[in-house]
Amino acid sequence: MTELALLLGFGLAAYYLWHSRGVDEYATVLARQACRQRHLQFLDFSVQKQRTRPVLATGGQPQWQRQYVFEFHVGSDLAAPERYSARMTLVGRQLIQMEFDPHPLPDENVDYVEGPGQCMRR
Repeated sequence: MTELALLLGFGLAAYYLWHSRGVDEYATVLARQACRQRHLQFLDFSVQKQRTRPVLATGGQPQWQRQYVFEFHVGSDLAAPERYSARMTLVGRQLIQMEFDPHPLPDENVDYVEGPGQCMRR
C-alpha cells in the first residue's frame, strides 16, 4: 500500500512539472506577442516565474495561479538597452493581467526580429 502511495505521489509530481513547463512556454509566447504588438523589444527571450499558488477559478474549480516577470526595451539602440519590467498573471492557461512599467513611447517604424539583438527600420 505504501509503494502505491509513493508511486501515485511521484506520478502527480511528474505531471505537475510537465504541465507547469508547458504553461511556462505559453507565458513566453504571450510575452513575446505583447511586446511585438506594442513595438517593444522582448529581452532575454524568456519569462521568469515569481510565484505559484492554488486558487479557485471561475466555476469553483481549483487552478494554479502563476505570476511571471519579463523585461523589454524601447527603441532601436540595442548596444546598451535600458531595461523595463512587465508582469503577467495566468490562472491555468488564461491570461488574467499584464502590466508594463512606465516607459517612453516606442518608434513604430522599428520592426523587431526573432533573433537576439536584431531590429530593422521600416
